[in-house]
Amino acid sequence: MSDEEVAPVCTFMAAWNFMVVLANVKPNQNFLINGASGTVVSAAVQIAKSFGAIVTGVYSTANMALVKSLSADNVIDYTKHSFTENGLLYDIIFDVANKRSFSNCRKSLTQNGIYLNPVLKVFILIQMLWTKMFSQKKVKFSATGLLSISKRKGYLKEIAELFEKEKLKTIIDKRYCLKQIIEAHRHIESGNKKGNVIVKMTN
Repeated sequence: MSDEEVAPVCTFMAAWNFMVVLANVKPNQNFLINGASGTVVSAAVQIAKSFGAIVTGVYSTANMALVKSLSADNVIDYTKHSFTENGLLYDIIFDVANKRSFSNCRKSLTQNGIYLNPVLKVFILIQMLWTKMFSQKKVKFSATGLLSISKRKGYLKEIAELFEKEKLKTIIDKRYCLKQIIEAHRHIESGNKKGNVIVKMTN
């Protein structure tokens, strides 16, 4: 792998923490990922597929080609359809886009389903505590930045093995040199990013 391909691997570590550690993804589980064209999400789709899960990606029309290239089993265009209204049930819903609440997704989860959200807010903490005590359906969150060095090394070893087997790949949207850092930030903030943005330290 080139340096550019290796640089975004940190996003796979974040996705691994949610997919494998929190959700304990298994073969044939129905896994829905909302926001399937971002950095962590593109990693999550691939990791879930590598474990044999049946993956549904929720995307916009503009991102159809990218989501399909990640081998998602099903795709939903959120500009045309809502996954919370299609009557289908999912074992895990990973709301990376942070657009749906647990209460909104609850009817779309199986009896022991898990709702994952990477954005920590007070109501997420409350829902985590409430579902832990009173509900079979769970809300889960984890701060990847607080992981110990030993855990990070463990994740990286397993991720590296999947890269060697060509089950994972980094998705690079655009490349910028350092003097274009403003343009790089503008592209990210536009919401049109498809995968990772690389900033090269040399011209």
